[in-house]
Amino acid sequence: DAVLVAAHVVVALQSVVSRNVDPTLPAVVTVGRIESGYSSNIIADTAVMHGTVRTLDEPTQDGVIESMERVIRYTAQAYGAEGNLIYKKNYPATVSTAREVEHVRKAALPFAVRVVDAPAYMTGEDFSFFLQQRPGCFFFVGSSPHSLAEKPAIPHHRSDFTIHEDALGVLACTFVRLVLDRMG
Repeated sequence: DAVLVAAHVVVALQSVVSRNVDPTLPAVVTVGRIESGYSSNIIADTAVMHGTVRTLDEPTQDGVIESMERVIRYTAQAYGAEGNLIYKKNYPATVSTAREVEHVRKAALPFAVRVVDAPAYMTGEDFSFFLQQRPGCFFFVGSSPHSLAEKPAIPHHRSDFTIHEDALGVLACTFVRLVLDRMG
């Protein structure tokens, strides 16, 4: 019964971070999709699970992958099934360099309502590949159409996300200022 096995694997994967990662290091394991079966009255013989792993450094990610392989294999074996991990490393951590962060801060100050240091985010971001090759800064421009005192901002990648278009002007001015400052 592949659905039963997959369900137990999902539950067991929840222990990977809590039992195998240094508690001072951020890590997330998410199973976001399970595909199994063809009909509601037939026991499925296979299941495929899709998910993500988010960490802020490669050694932690490697340790999580190792733990996932073990948990998947042995949890499946406990139910008389076979389980394996096919893992594709996609996005490395998005880590900005201090000097470039200061350039962006300086460029944004005249235009932004406020400039704050953001916590480390474990986002899957294309820009992380650029940051592996060159110094840079990944930054956000707040665009909530209401005050955060009214209600929390709605994050990107949600169907109810909206943008306050004044943020586009802040973004454009910040980029122009960055270019002018860097050109001297």
